[in-house]
Amino acid sequence: MSSETHTLINPQTGNLAFKVFSFDDISLFDHIQRLNYYSLIWIKNGKGTAKADFSEYHVAQNTLFAFSPYQPFMFQTNEQMQGTVVNFHPDFFLYS
Repeated sequence: MSSETHTLINPQTGNLAFKVFSFDDISLFDHIQRLNYYSLIWIKNGKGTAKADFSEYHVAQNTLFAFSPYQPFMFQTNEQMQGTVVNFHPDFFLYS
């Protein structure tokens, strides 16, 4: 994960409200994810496979993925991937 990470925490619940970060190592997503927030993952460089909801999708440069809360997903590749992630909780817009 990049050192350039911006995170907002909901002070009422202590849960993640909003987070933006860049990555240059896809290992963060090389196993099944079931997150309790929305995830927008922009693959800027690299190629491989994304698995979500029992389907496989081709991953190429400049591909954007959108995952809803608790939707299972993961990425597989044999090369380096770089991208940016935006995570936000469903309640984020209620408190902003």
